[in-house]
Amino acid sequence: MKGSKAKYTVMIPQSTGLADFAHQRLMESGLPYEHAYLDRDKWAHWPGSPPELHDHLVMHGQDSPEMDSHVKQLARQIGQRGNVQAVFAVKDHSKGPTSWVVDNPDYARA
Repeated sequence: MKGSKAKYTVMIPQSTGLADFAHQRLMESGLPYEHAYLDRDKWAHWPGSPPELHDHLVMHGQDSPEMDSHVKQLARQIGQRGNVQAVFAVKDHSKGPTSWVVDNPDYARA
């Protein structure tokens, strides 16, 4: 791999049950990542909401617009399949952390 490296993390609410789906989608993507794994049972919360458990899909790979785009697409798919309002993703790279709140345009309140 050429260029700088980055660590990408997608925070998947456990209530969606989609961590294994997301990991499988990543493995099938053909993206040039070096290593990926699930880091389960992490507490997180949105402002004004109670904490809930998340599973983190962590990927180490090239810091590139292609990876950025794929991570955001994956987060959007998780939001749509799990009917959550948004999914949080982070890229840790040489310039520091970059975070994205990926909204689900199809979110339907229960």
